Amino acid sequence: MMSCSRTSDGFHPGATTEDVPLRPVVSFAGRELQTAGANSPSMAGFPEFIRKLPEADTALRGVTLWLLQGRTASATLFQAREDSTVPEHSHGAQWGIVVEGEMHLTIDKATRTCRRGDEYFVPAGVPHSASFKAGFRAIDFFDDPNRYRPRK
Repeated sequence: MMSCSRTSDGFHPGATTEDVPLRPVVSFAGRELQTAGANSPSMAGFPEFIRKLPEADTALRGVTLWLLQGRTASATLFQAREDSTVPEHSHGAQWGIVVEGEMHLTIDKATRTCRRGDEYFVPAGVPHSASFKAGFRAIDFFDDPNRYRPRK
């Protein structure tokens, strides 16, 4: 399987997380800070203020999606409580980034492995599916403000 790319324009066949250099140290208010990336520690889960967002209504088992909706797009903060899969489906365009864990993502019959820090892009209408282990977390943006509805 190929890895996802850490660039903003989707997959790059043959790219691996080793192809991406460590992120540089930056300065803020006179102190050196390490930027987020493969060389920074991860959190155990999303912070409390995110967990207070409305949960999205989803048929997916063993996952929680916290929902943000805007006038032209929506976002979910995705956390797997158990090993799970997303069956093949399609919808409007989707961009995402893996926060923690590993996902096997199949887009139009090509499967890639995405890990922490990897970005992925699914063009509108293209069939895709995924599988992941418990603890997987991602942030997904959709070009459809109503891709998910709040759970009632």
